[in-house]
Amino acid sequence: MRRLILMRHAKSDWSQPGLGDKDRPLNARGTAAAPRMAEWLEDWLDKHRNVDMEDSPLVDRILSSTAVRTRETLRRMQEIWGPKVKPQIEWHDNLYLAEPRVIWDTYRKASKEHPDEDCLLVLGHNPGMEILISGLAGEDLHVPTAAIAIFQSQSNAPIGELVPEIESNRWELLTFQTPRRLSA
Repeated sequence: MRRLILMRHAKSDWSQPGLGDKDRPLNARGTAAAPRMAEWLEDWLDKHRNVDMEDSPLVDRILSSTAVRTRETLRRMQEIWGPKVKPQIEWHDNLYLAEPRVIWDTYRKASKEHPDEDCLLVLGHNPGMEILISGLAGEDLHVPTAAIAIFQSQSNAPIGELVPEIESNRWELLTFQTPRRLSA
């Protein structure tokens, strides 16, 4: 069974007028949230791994937008992750403010190119990330900054087109976490 982790970048800084949207860094809240979410993700994946995959990495590959805030989110997460989380990282310009179909097509292409990888994480932006997460979950979910949704495919068949994948209910939402819930 394949796992798909969809994550929105941590909170970005709007305090620098004239700075292009793609160049905005994380603010203090985002800088604090990214490592907390990394710790939660590593712990959750470790507790829910398949017994036959004990020696495999918790996350095989990360597909990330090239925006500064996604790069900083990932860097802060990597500072926390132990040796169990050593994914390959791919930077994709097309994931910057991408529509759900673009996010899905990027994931589908990576899953075809790397069929032996069982767990991919896609790091991107709203509104596309929220629409995709809600579509796969079959319910409207509010996806704040640094939120993580973990899905599992109900089939080992090749990844198909987005709308049929949603309509087939092939993906099960295993968990959905936000920084605010971790703080509660």
